[in-house]
Amino acid sequence: MYLRVRVYITGKNSQSIMEGAEVTFLFQFGLIRDTVTVDSSTLTLKALKDLACDFINTKCPEHGLNHLFERLILFKHDYNSTNVLQLVTNATEVVDETLVEIVLTGKKSLLQASNFDFLYKIYIIIKKIV
Repeated sequence: MYLRVRVYITGKNSQSIMEGAEVTFLFQFGLIRDTVTVDSSTLTLKALKDLACDFINTKCPEHGLNHLFERLILFKHDYNSTNVLQLVTNATEVVDETLVEIVLTGKKSLLQASNFDFLYKIYIIIKKIV
């Protein structure tokens, strides 16, 4: 199945789409994988997480998870690295053919903005160990 997403930016009185180069990448959540295409000029980290929420809601409609947006962590697959999964910290890291792994945390509080620096430091420490 091919999932095509258009992201709309709403102006004061009208709805318009920002045109630009499109980026096509893959989302993976466990064994579920699908292609997503969006206008690269509209892709932000928040938009990427929104798309990930839409992906999970579409592919697993009866998941019953609360606070899904706050529980998501996104990783990209980098097969040239010792650690294949690399934390996505900026939407510019997602380019054509990037495989983005969607991971859910057990607690939503781990993903609050105040804890992001802490999580990133843990990620760096683990990366150095492995």
